Amino acid sequence: MEKYTHSEKKTGTGTALVFNCGFRPKYVKVMNVGAGLSTMEHTDTMNSGEGMKRVAAGDASFVTNNGITLTDYGFILGADANVNIAGQTIHAVAHRM
Repeated sequence: MEKYTHSEKKTGTGTALVFNCGFRPKYVKVMNVGAGLSTMEHTDTMNSGEGMKRVAAGDASFVTNNGITLTDYGFILGADANVNIAGQTIHAVAHRM
C-alpha cells in the first residue's frame, strides 16, 4: 500500500531541517509548539523556499526564502526565525494526495 500522509516531530535547529517522508508531498504544514507558536504551510504550486506563515500574534505573511522546499522524498524546512527555532518542538504533516 502506498503512503499518502506522513507526520513527524522534531526539535528545531535554527538551520535547514530535513524531513524524509518517502514521497514528494503536495501539501506540507509545519507547527512550532514551543514559545514560537507559529505555523507555515506550503503547496506544490509554490516555489522552493516559499510558504504561508502565521505567528502567535496572528499576523500572516507570505515568505519567499527560508520557508519550505519540497524534495523527491520529503521536504526541507528553512531557517525561518519564527518557525524553526533551535530547541523548540516542531510537528509536521505532509500529504501526497
